[in-house]
Amino acid sequence: MYIKLVLLLVAVVIIPLYYGAAASKALNIYQERGGTGVLFYYIFGSICLWGIFQAVSVPLILLKQPFTHAVWLWGIVTVVLLLTLLTIYRTFWPFGKPHRIRISWKWLPVIMMLCIIGFQVYQYVFKMHIDDDDSRFVVTAVEAYEKNTMMLIHPTNGELLDEFIGERVKDVTSPWMLYIALIGKLVHIHPTILAHTVMPGIWLLMVYGVFWLLGDFFFEQDRVKTCLFVSFAAVVIQYYGGHPWTQGSFTLVRIWQGKAMFAAMLIPFLLLLFLNMMQQRENTRYWIALLAADLACCLMSGVGISLGGGLTLFYALYDVLANRRWKRVWTVPLACLPSIIYGLIYMKIS
Repeated sequence: MYIKLVLLLVAVVIIPLYYGAAASKALNIYQERGGTGVLFYYIFGSICLWGIFQAVSVPLILLKQPFTHAVWLWGIVTVVLLLTLLTIYRTFWPFGKPHRIRISWKWLPVIMMLCIIGFQVYQYVFKMHIDDDDSRFVVTAVEAYEKNTMMLIHPTNGELLDEFIGERVKDVTSPWMLYIALIGKLVHIHPTILAHTVMPGIWLLMVYGVFWLLGDFFFEQDRVKTCLFVSFAAVVIQYYGGHPWTQGSFTLVRIWQGKAMFAAMLIPFLLLLFLNMMQQRENTRYWIALLAADLACCLMSGVGISLGGGLTLFYALYDVLANRRWKRVWTVPLACLPSIIYGLIYMKIS
């Protein structure tokens, strides 16, 4: 058990953190130090790893290769890129210098925020079990984990498929559940347990991490206002889930599904990137970060392909037209290039 916990810590915390720190330094984006910078590094690093899996897994799915090929290829690409970035940019300690903590009334909003979010994480991990749509989503991860095939077995009757049919077509271009199976292979935990028990708490913290980064941007690093902003968002999400398509439903009921991760986390993260790009218009490397984020959107679901690409396209058009930056016309197709590619693949195989 302790070995699995250590492997889980390395796979879903340490590697994304260092990957995000090195990639942020390479792209010269969000170079703040301290807690907020580390939070951005972790979230951005996770998104980069999701984007890498999207890029390497879809061709292998189309070629009907074994799942282990995708695991090995993702691992090789990830390790090579991480070591290259760490060697070039020497990002061996992404935490910055420690700050002296002073006890004051300003910690009360922090405690309130942590209590609200902690309650939600506790309920998610220990008190709730929802297996809606498991016959499609989680079964896809279980097939890869146990049978070493990718979307070649019918999720309801177990028949071997000669071609991708039905909703399997959408999963081919957005194999989020296979990423959960990959984490399961790395840490030796069954993907059903990961999807319903282990990962939801981590993903929920990442969602509120993005809200913290947005609040930090809106309120100019005012910790009290940022805590109140995140707390208000958490309360709204918790008590505004009366419809199956609200933010609360996506975040607190089905976050293990790709479309929920896209709605709960990646749309706010795209907004965060857009706001930072508006402030740092001269830094064209932000477009590479946006490209990685669009790749992650494509991994999540078909709506991530269409809406994620649409949002990036509209921002690219705004950047060119509103600022009269005609030399940046090339950013318009680049911004949503992953969505274009995977959208065309989806139309081809459907």
